[in-house]
Amino acid sequence: MHRLKGRIVTGLGEGSRYVYQYRDRFLRIIGINPYPGTLNIELIEPRFFNIEDYKYIEVDPPSQVYGKVLAVKARIKNIPVYIIKPLKTRHALNIIEVISEHNLRESLGVKTGDVVEIYVED
Repeated sequence: MHRLKGRIVTGLGEGSRYVYQYRDRFLRIIGINPYPGTLNIELIEPRFFNIEDYKYIEVDPPSQVYGKVLAVKARIKNIPVYIIKPLKTRHALNIIEVISEHNLRESLGVKTGDVVEIYVED
């Protein structure tokens, strides 16, 4: 497993809409019914995360308006998560988005500014 360290940040407010649009595909392809929203993490160590360096799963878009999403299995504490990388995104390179079947802020007991460690499967 590879360790990432980052700080919880406020997102763009669009994650719930996109997770909803991709929900059926996430369920079919990666096997989770995601909570409607993403947890945004600004990386501290390392500063950047290249999802293509890992064994990722490709999720096709629900329509031509959207782009593909790459997903890699990880965990935060004992909670299984997926780091997702929309190929069409407005996030900076040092921001990762995380989805799970759980409301991660509640399940992890974290708030904006808290530091978390993410363990990515090789």
